[in-house]
Amino acid sequence: MEEPTVEIVRQGIIESEYDLTDLHIIDWCRLGSYWRHAGDAIRAISSWFIWRAMYTGVKGDLCQAPVLELFPLGRDGNALFSRRARLLWHS
Repeated sequence: MEEPTVEIVRQGIIESEYDLTDLHIIDWCRLGSYWRHAGDAIRAISSWFIWRAMYTGVKGDLCQAPVLELFPLGRDGNALFSRRARLLWHS
């Protein structure tokens, strides 16, 4: 069986709030109940990552990853979430 391949599309160090928001890894809409303004949330969260964290963006077919029997999540009734979570877990 051929090993799945991924292509690195970008890589770097988080240097600013813009870098963190550009990665699209945080759902900023779900933070409204804690912070009064989205800018407060962005500054607070990004302060943990700026000049401390690196990122790598890759492009690949998650469906080509091997199946692992160790999937930790049970059935929660959300088929779309379960499928995506399994694909990420197996990659």
